[in-house]
This record gives sequence, structure tokens and C-alpha cells, in this order.
Amino acid sequence: MKVGVTGITGYLGSAVGKHLLQCGKYHVRGSVRSLENASKINPIKQAYKPYEDAYELKEANLLDDDSIYKFVEGLDYVIHVASPFPDISKKMDEEELIRPAVDGTLSVLRASQQFGIKRVVVTASTATISDPGGMKLMYDHTDQVDPDSIINAYVKSKILAENAAWEFVEEAKEEGSPVEMSTIHPAGIIGPTLTKETDFTSMVLLRKIMTGKVPMLPRVTLGFTDVRDLSVAHEKALFAKPYQRYVTAAYSLFLSEVGEIIKKEFGDKGLNPTTREMPHILARMIAPFNSGLKGYLGKWGKKIRYDCSLAEKHLSYTQRPVAESLIDMTNSLIDQGYITLKK
Repeated sequence: MKVGVTGITGYLGSAVGKHLLQCGKYHVRGSVRSLENASKINPIKQAYKPYEDAYELKEANLLDDDSIYKFVEGLDYVIHVASPFPDISKKMDEEELIRPAVDGTLSVLRASQQFGIKRVVVTASTATISDPGGMKLMYDHTDQVDPDSIINAYVKSKILAENAAWEFVEEAKEEGSPVEMSTIHPAGIIGPTLTKETDFTSMVLLRKIMTGKVPMLPRVTLGFTDVRDLSVAHEKALFAKPYQRYVTAAYSLFLSEVGEIIKKEFGDKGLNPTTREMPHILARMIAPFNSGLKGYLGKWGKKIRYDCSLAEKHLSYTQRPVAESLIDMTNSLIDQGYITLKK
């Protein structure tokens, strides 16, 4: 069976590809922006060295339909992981995130329809189901967020891409040429990294907490998904009940709890993570001048959780302990030189 994985050089894409190869029954085709980019390609070649005959890398661009069609042709299944992340080093226009996310997803679906792909699994996010301004404390696969209520361009891109995907799938059904699809909804992805991709949202935040780069933390929760368990979920979704939204975020922690876990394991080894929480009154004073902090106020002090029962039922989804995931992630970042232990 031939399975295509878009964005295979990324944090999640590389883990999905590795899991498929470890299964021993798939030939994996991974999409890359450029085969000449050694900094992206070499970590994949190293991680996949035992499986050299079972995978291939092919250039594809989310905004180039022709390259996507060439990537999809000849495959049996497609796992669409690739999505543009904001460049934290510069201010990005909203369209720089939204257009590739929406158009790229639709291009993958159109190509899959043309070539008779058996199943497409699209990586979405819990950001598409949990409304930051809402009052709920538990979210599940039936929840949806209005993109017009969202300020963050990356979150909006994920919502609009998922909405466009489901609209396409429904229209394809009505036209008599259906495309079987399911979406996977992780929260903050954690666990060891195979690549040099460390500039995505959850990794940037966690590195700051791990290294004490932020003096205080807002009292808000973040959901967590282990990258290894998430990879298994993507594979199982290829064969499970289609047309589902699978939520895969079994754990939620206050950000200070993340710091406490890291401190307990690495505090005597040279890491001084942030554990102090910002007083609510201070947050309210600063919020008018800080859009990021302002967005947290509605959920301040509330433990937001996610119902993963649909994934548990159809994917037999389980998630290892969140402390294990955070410790493995920290060790991985230390091994790769992204975090330095103080002597």
C-alpha cells in the first residue's frame, strides 16, 4: 500500500512517516518543498535510514496544483499534514497563512478525487472546536468555531481549511464522486522531535517555559497530544469509519503545571523552568495593551478539557502519560542542542 504524507519534513509529518515505515506494510511518499534543502532533507534521511527502500521524497507545493497532482498520482491513501505555520521572526499577512492552508487542502482533495484515493486523513486542530471566548469547559467532535470570532491568523487558517474540506467532501458526495475523508484534531503536540522544526506555536511556548524565558505564566490550560500517539491515530484513521472528526487531546494542564513537571525532572540538572503564575489583577491591567493576554482572560483559571471518546471508539486511541511526553520532548531538545543545561 502506498501512502502519501504531505509535510513530511515537519515535526508531525516526520513522525507519521516513521510510524508508517515501522509498520512494515506501507510504501511512504513524502512531500517536500525542495529536494535541495539539505537542512530539511538530511534529518529525514537519517531518521528513515533503516527503511531506505520503503520511502521516497517528492517535491510539492501547496499553492501549485500541478505538483500536488503529481504527488498524489499512484497513491492508495493520503495523510495531509502540511499546513503553513506563522514565521515568528516577522509579521505575516493573514493571507500568507490562510490561502496555502485552504487552497492546499482543496488541491489535495481534488487530486485525491481524480486519482481514486481510498481515504484522505487531514490534520486539523482542537483550535477548530474550542472557542477561546466560549463558556464551555469540555469540547468534543461536534463543536465548531466561527472563524469570524478569531483574531489569530493561524487558528483562522485551520478553521477555514477544515470548513472548506468538509464542504468539498459534501459536494463530491452529491456529485456521485465521493472522497472519503476524516479529520484529526490534536492540541499542543509534544514528544520527541526527529527534525529541526522547532518554530511552531506549541514548541516555541514550551521552550520558553522550559528555559524560564518568561517570568510569569497566565493561569490558562493547554491541551496536549503526544506526537507518537497522534501518528498512530493518523494511520488508524485510514481504515476506520470515514467522515469523522477525531479529537486526540487526552490531557490538559495549566501552563504552570508544565513548568512543575519539567522542574521535578530537570531542576537539579540545570534547567530552571517558569512555574510562577501571573496574578489575575495584573493580567487584567496588562490585557488592553496585549492582544495575546487579552484572549486568555475568558478562560482564566478554568480547566478546559477535550472529549476523545470518538477516537477511542473508532481508532482505539490511547495517549501515554503527559509527563512522559514532556520529559521525552525536553530530552530530545537537549540532545539536539536547542536547550542547554546550565552546569
